[in-house]
Amino acid sequence: MQNTVIVSGVVPLKCKGDWNDCQKKQMCSKVASLNKSAPLTKRPLNKRIKRAKKSWQAKYSRDWNNPNAEGWYPFNKPKGGDAEYAHTCAKTNGKPLQADHIVDSQWGGNAKGPFQWLDASVNTSIGSQMNNSEITHATGFTADCCP
Repeated sequence: MQNTVIVSGVVPLKCKGDWNDCQKKQMCSKVASLNKSAPLTKRPLNKRIKRAKKSWQAKYSRDWNNPNAEGWYPFNKPKGGDAEYAHTCAKTNGKPLQADHIVDSQWGGNAKGPFQWLDASVNTSIGSQMNNSEITHATGFTADCCP
């Protein structure tokens, strides 16, 4: 059995130099959401959880703006409209969006959501940085482009 060293602290995130103002606003909104849920502890994801995560993301992509969508739980049911975006600028930014777990599964979030729309570049960058962080118990999150 492998011993896991717990490293507690604030997870620093970096914004990409080529991001526009809207992408930076989305990064800051995501950081704020994570901080509302902190402290968070990193956990490994097995294949079953990874499959469930992708399946629920796809369901969200289909159902997000459907008020009669079925098969959702009260905690993760899409609300539709502006409430579904990490930042409302994402609606008109013209960049690809991804269904984002508000609290990432590898940090204790539920594979079933809840979700929000987040710029694809921002989402993959945040996920990669969080996965590669040496911090295993996050007391908070910061981003270099956020006040």
